[in-house]
Amino acid sequence: MSWRFVLLSFLLVVACDGGDAPDSGALDAGRSDAGAGDAGATTDSGTGLPADCDGDCAALALSATFGDVTEPFTRAQLGLDREGGRVVALRVEAHDGGDPACPTMDSPSPDRTLIITFDVPEDGAARAPTAVSLLDFAGTLTSAPIARATEATLTPRAVRLEGEPHVAFDLSATFEGGTIEGAVYATHCPSLDGP
Repeated sequence: MSWRFVLLSFLLVVACDGGDAPDSGALDAGRSDAGAGDAGATTDSGTGLPADCDGDCAALALSATFGDVTEPFTRAQLGLDREGGRVVALRVEAHDGGDPACPTMDSPSPDRTLIITFDVPEDGAARAPTAVSLLDFAGTLTSAPIARATEATLTPRAVRLEGEPHVAFDLSATFEGGTIEGAVYATHCPSLDGP
């Protein structure tokens, strides 16, 4: 059974039951301006966030710590969910290992994948994502088939929905037995797009 089949099955379950949204009490009402200076002043239509993202804004510095083990995520890819032709939600998959190309059903399994889903942000205020789930195929962090965050805070820094879509944000997520934290920058992979 391929890892993409497991991942697609998981995404169908989340879509059907709405997923386990992290505790909204984890939100920090303040805004993080980390990296905002590098993001530029151009805003993407309808988001109020910078659309340009380079320098520190375009860096991925995300890692998971479970017990004494810390593992990195080395790339992140963005999928767009549309409703009536308008992008309404974003799905980011952060990976380590496997093939760096956009994933397909035949892609080799990565060592780990973190899936973060959230509505299109309208501003840079911190928010709870819809769901944050870890699939640890190498088993170095957890033996659970799917570990879901019990609390999470996502602070958007930049988003572009047209042309060459990308998103940048800071993430802090707590799991049973560990945490995943850091800066995320994800570029668009059409194979991850929803309807």
